[in-house]
Amino acid sequence: MIVVVGCYQSLSVDVDKAKKLVSECVELADKLQTSPVCSEVARISLHKQLKELRTSSAEVDEDWCRKRAKLQTELAHRENYYACYQVHQ
Repeated sequence: MIVVVGCYQSLSVDVDKAKKLVSECVELADKLQTSPVCSEVARISLHKQLKELRTSSAEVDEDWCRKRAKLQTELAHRENYYACYQVHQ
């Protein structure tokens, strides 16, 4: 059970770091798009890449929410089983 909690916490930290990095990338790309040295072709490319990054980020976030809910349910079942096991000993 401790391993599950540790994995859950580790994954949460990794997902939070990834979200922060995506946010920083979006912020930098927005600055680049408004820069006078950025050509129209580069703006179009940045816009496309940002759209893909946001889409991928949203998909990862949704998937993590589903997996987190599943892990929480499994953990609750394990805790319940352990509590019942302790009572019967």
